[in-house]
Amino acid sequence: VGGEVLGDSFDCLAPTGRLVSVGASSLSSTRRFRLHTLFEKNVSVAGFTLGLMMVTHPELMAPGIERVIEELKKRSVRPVVGGVFSAEDAQAAHRFMEERKSVGRTVVMLR
Repeated sequence: VGGEVLGDSFDCLAPTGRLVSVGASSLSSTRRFRLHTLFEKNVSVAGFTLGLMMVTHPELMAPGIERVIEELKKRSVRPVVGGVFSAEDAQAAHRFMEERKSVGRTVVMLR
């Protein structure tokens, strides 16, 4: 998530712990820890983003993507849609996401 949540998560790490941040939808960083803190607590911090993995290691991603597509075709899983907006309301859709009101996908209909 980034920002304050990342800082709070880091504060919760026990000695020898590991923090993995998956994306940063807040688009903000934290100044809550310094490099020497990693050594004092003997912890590690790692980042992960699916978008880069799809570009750098598509062979690792393909089987999982294919499985998700098959499950969607069988309708055994359904995407969660948090909000639907018309194209004219695209600005409202952005505000909806920026205010973190959406759970699931936010859809802007072009027609």
